Amino acid sequence: MKFLSAFSAFALALGLSSTASAADLSGAEMSLTAYAGFDISNPTFNVGPGVETTADYLTDTFTFDFTETGLLTVGYDGPYRTAFSSGFGQFVFTDIGDTIADFSAFTLLSSSTASFTQSKLNFTADTLRVNFTGFYMETGTLFTAQIETAVSAVPLPATFPALLLGIGGLATLRRRQRRAV
Repeated sequence: MKFLSAFSAFALALGLSSTASAADLSGAEMSLTAYAGFDISNPTFNVGPGVETTADYLTDTFTFDFTETGLLTVGYDGPYRTAFSSGFGQFVFTDIGDTIADFSAFTLLSSSTASFTQSKLNFTADTLRVNFTGFYMETGTLFTAQIETAVSAVPLPATFPALLLGIGGLATLRRRQRRAV
């Protein structure tokens, strides 16, 4: 009986949980949409080395650099500080063709301005939203954020050994029951 309860706990720990991890964005295809007339240099892009896309509005330029491990760095270059009004300055990144596991977190790691807080970032399973409404910016790196995705605690290749362990446990249990008779 001890064996059966230990086996049950082990099987439960292996297969029924899911965790979050840094997003694997290598080669992922994404799109960028912006509100209020931004000129986007590369509206559809693949994640790789260097800046993936930029968004220009008058004399303001935003740069967006995704790393393959889910780090997003956003830069700003403009001759003056600018304050975006309501509905202006929202950027939406979308996973095209479901090439990335569902987003599970979009966490602000650092910001060059106190008014840019975690509340300016949100996400759904397929989209990341950055809202620049209501704060001033200076030239340089605006913020860095970490993107995480939901992953299964047991990768598919590990299910086969878990299945073999379960069959072995049932065979051992059956053999013990036969000896007892």
